[in-house]
Amino acid sequence: MPGGRAVIAAILRRELADHLTSLRFALTLLITAALMAVNGVVFSGSGGERAQEGYQDQLKSAEDRLEGLAGSLGELAVEGPGALAKRPSALSFVAFGREDFLPATIMAQKTSTYGGNWGFMIHMPWSLDYQEPAAPPAAGVVPDFVEVDWVFIVGFCLSLMALLLTYDGICGERREGTLMLALSGPVPRSSLLLGKFAAAWIVLAAALTVGVVLNLLVLGLAGPVELDADLFLRLTPVHLACLLYLACFAGLGLLVSCLSERPSSALVVLLLVWTVLLVLLPNTVSGAVSYFQEPRMDWRSHRSQQQALVEEHQLWRKTSPVEQGERPPAEFVAEFSDFLRQRLQLDREFSEEQLRRQLEPVEAGALVNRVSPYGILQYALESLAGTGLPRHLGFIEAARRHALDFRRFIEERDQADPDSYHLFGLVPGLSERPVPVEAIPRFAEPLSAGAVLAAASTDLALLALFALLAFMAANIAFLRSEID
Repeated sequence: MPGGRAVIAAILRRELADHLTSLRFALTLLITAALMAVNGVVFSGSGGERAQEGYQDQLKSAEDRLEGLAGSLGELAVEGPGALAKRPSALSFVAFGREDFLPATIMAQKTSTYGGNWGFMIHMPWSLDYQEPAAPPAAGVVPDFVEVDWVFIVGFCLSLMALLLTYDGICGERREGTLMLALSGPVPRSSLLLGKFAAAWIVLAAALTVGVVLNLLVLGLAGPVELDADLFLRLTPVHLACLLYLACFAGLGLLVSCLSERPSSALVVLLLVWTVLLVLLPNTVSGAVSYFQEPRMDWRSHRSQQQALVEEHQLWRKTSPVEQGERPPAEFVAEFSDFLRQRLQLDREFSEEQLRRQLEPVEAGALVNRVSPYGILQYALESLAGTGLPRHLGFIEAARRHALDFRRFIEERDQADPDSYHLFGLVPGLSERPVPVEAIPRFAEPLSAGAVLAAASTDLALLALFALLAFMAANIAFLRSEID
């Protein structure tokens, strides 16, 4: 084994010297550094600080709203939690995740108010209103524009450079006759291939690391990102995902090089495979999935159900049995409370079904796109950065949990008041006691480092598997190939 390690080390040193003095490495380093610098400038100028300022304004508005409603538990219960805002990710420069068309808020407040001869107003019960995503820009096989985030820089540019570094690693030396000379001594083929693979991967890692350092310097100097230990801790799995992705393409380049007779044919095949994996496959999958998407929910049918519920309860024909200003009896309020419970159930079912129809094709597309390493990288970086579809699904779950916590808080406070009717959805049916502002539940998203890493663990494992399979396939092809 010591002799085997020495052989691999010697091959590695030779390959590294060849790569580091090559024009291809200089081009890789230059492109990576330039794009990472552009990423820092773009994020500093258009994203980071303004998004955080807007989020803080939303938090202040929500806080002012809760303070204004704290004077009466009934008013707070009827009005609802209000707008639930998604916190902007500090790592959106890693993966923008099309946050520009995903909803940044979920509304949870009353929608309409009605009056009659009842002695009180009826507010339609609040439920989570999942806003529809804005339509993304139309894009054919080649998008109209690209977002210069790490997904693009690593996914497109560095993967292409990985192929350019490895496409002639075997067939080029075979054609020049140096491969037979390298294997004339006691050098196992697997050791030679491993040395070439490791050298290409180290060179790509060096270019990526230089670009990342430059990117963070730009972001740190511009102000939107604070260079602290927490940032570097969160970027560690991001860097790992990028390195595993590049290992996939380094192995793929060597595989095709082993199977090709000439470097030119290897390069053509690799460019074709690269185009299929990174451009054609994602667009084809998106189009195919959207073809099977269920039709949108029918709002007219939903309104008809709402009207049928009103007709069933005959609310407009009811009249308060007491004088104006007096508290109506519990039996009278209970009739309206029953109506509001049924209305809430109807609206909730419609909203959840509508959300399911919106998300199912997107989730299916994300799952199918994972047949490509690029799709895996995209969703891994979005999970780790807290953007895109993974973050949006987490945002929705957090909003659902908050809605349950808010209703539970109202019920517990209401049960503690013996003067309350304990009837849902109406100010006269609930406690009129004031609520301590600090006791009201606030919306928060759990974005711990452990949870984020767990969400991306499957994608990281898939990238590692792809890289291992690519190298193993290259090794098998090299062992079976002719060297003369």
